[in-house]
Amino acid sequence: MDLSILTVTFDGEYFWLSGIGDEVLIWDEKKNEIIEVIQLKKVDRNCPWNMRFSSSRILGEYVYFSPVYYNKMLRINRYSKK
Repeated sequence: MDLSILTVTFDGEYFWLSGIGDEVLIWDEKKNEIIEVIQLKKVDRNCPWNMRFSSSRILGEYVYFSPVYYNKMLRINRYSKK
């Protein structure tokens, strides 16, 4: 995929990748493939680099993504993907 990755976090089974664009990718290292693409809502960006997230972290059942030029963090449930 033609997608720049800026954040990577590992939940013990899969890698969660994000960065530029409106998608979060879930990558299975053992299969060496992206197993799911989560399409995010489009948002108005004021960031000159078109970056969406600067960091990500797993806490319990959630993956948190820290924004660059946005006023809210994003939280995705690892199991429901919502």
